[in-house]
Amino acid sequence: MGTAAARTLLLILLLLAGFGELMSAKMVERTFSEFLLVLTAAELSFFAVIRPEEPLALFIIPLLLLIIIYRVRTLVFRTVRGKMETTASSLSVKNPCNLLRPLDHKAEQPFSMVRPPSKMGLPLIERGKVRGDNLKHIGRTPLWLRQELRKFGYRDIRQVNYLTIDDSGNFYMDLKNRKTKS
Repeated sequence: MGTAAARTLLLILLLLAGFGELMSAKMVERTFSEFLLVLTAAELSFFAVIRPEEPLALFIIPLLLLIIIYRVRTLVFRTVRGKMETTASSLSVKNPCNLLRPLDHKAEQPFSMVRPPSKMGLPLIERGKVRGDNLKHIGRTPLWLRQELRKFGYRDIRQVNYLTIDDSGNFYMDLKNRKTKS
């Protein structure tokens, strides 16, 4: 019993030291490879505890290898991600297809990086009135919005009850109900 308890404590400390931040992350935030690394490490630890007659080194060496793989992988991905972000921020090429990229040169990040993405999108018209603050946020003008609406056949903004734009530049609108005379 003492061997199992000692092994359990040792392996818990080793797992926390090796995979601490990964184990505290939510399941959906993990990649599949990270999930496999933690699952394999947990299985090795489990077998090390239930088989006290086998030498601990048979389980510790593969566990240490998994921790090293995880740490090296994390270090490499952070370095590569940092270089990619540095390269992306130094590029000044604008994507003309992305309507949500700000027009001013102050904000070089795409819309999704400037403001957290919303499932509903960014409201540009509410109750027939233009939301100038949101247009300014994406670097557009009321004239641009009117021109976009004309492309869809709507000449009067007051026809539109609600209009949003999502992160990829798609519009979603709700038209006001027209009362017909009978």
